[in-house]
Amino acid sequence: MACRVVSAVSGSVSVHTSLWEAAVSYVAHGWSILPAAMWDGRRFTRGHVDTPVDDLCPVFPTASTTRDARRVAGLWRIAPYSITAPVGAAFEVLCAPSEVACRVLQMPAFRRRPCPVLWSPGGTRFLLQPGIATVTGKYTNLTEPPADPGWLAGIVWAAPGALLPLPPTPLPGGQARWWTSPCDANHQLGDLHHMQLLVRAALDADREIERAPTQDP
Repeated sequence: MACRVVSAVSGSVSVHTSLWEAAVSYVAHGWSILPAAMWDGRRFTRGHVDTPVDDLCPVFPTASTTRDARRVAGLWRIAPYSITAPVGAAFEVLCAPSEVACRVLQMPAFRRRPCPVLWSPGGTRFLLQPGIATVTGKYTNLTEPPADPGWLAGIVWAAPGALLPLPPTPLPGGQARWWTSPCDANHQLGDLHHMQLLVRAALDADREIERAPTQDP
């Protein structure tokens, strides 16, 4: 099952220009963001100086997140290397393997109530309304230990405070992209309960496929 990958970079638009435009767009919709390190194709650096860093850390160590449009426009003119947003304050992030996310995106229930879905080389992420990241009850609590521990492999909640790379941030292994953009989701974050139900339904469907007996040709 294939998902259409949407990139914020197209044609002759430079990556730096696209990052600046995306950063301005995010804050216009109330997202608080932070410029982070640059991936140069081999390693992360601080961008404006060739100082290597271990990961996608803030490019300015003392900087804080901002949703001020004028400040963002200025920061990304100086450091248009990547865009990040902290998990927990503005949204929760449910991480899932891409094959599970693809199944969710095909569900009519998701199409009726979509949420932003981000792909990066580390997996696929659903952006959800902030709140308690668990739902109790049968088949809905993704944190409940299943009978088969491998069943929920890869389904995790992003740690509060972790920096989420936003498209079109370049990363090792590819560029962050929207599978469902904020615009396609009417700039609405997903409902925690609803999205956990859909992810669990996708896992249940995969489980049934695995259990189905094979037929001899």
